[in-house]
Amino acid sequence: MPVAIPKPSADLALKAAFLTALAVVTWLSLAPGALQPPSGISDKFKHTTAYCLLGILGLLAFRNHPLRVTGFLFGWGILMEAGQGLVPRRTPEFADGLANLFGILLALGVARLLRGRIPVSTS
Repeated sequence: MPVAIPKPSADLALKAAFLTALAVVTWLSLAPGALQPPSGISDKFKHTTAYCLLGILGLLAFRNHPLRVTGFLFGWGILMEAGQGLVPRRTPEFADGLANLFGILLALGVARLLRGRIPVSTS
């Protein structure tokens, strides 16, 4: 079966989706506690889910650079946790950083499972 190569517009859309998701996660990470949307969902589940989705989008958008994407997201997660120490009603937590890392590792696992099933860009 022939493998379809995404058009440059598809690659651009994936990169835009990744950057948009990164902006949303950044805002949610650094918004004062009073501005956080209420939910009954575990904080660690939110961290894991956010970084897993960021990882999947990043790995799809930048397929030829999985280590760079992984390293960037790990560093970004640490930076966001550290930044919470400067935000009113927010505190950095080591466990949140671990949840971020777990989400990134899940994304790598999903990418490995999907390898060969998702068309790879040559650019």
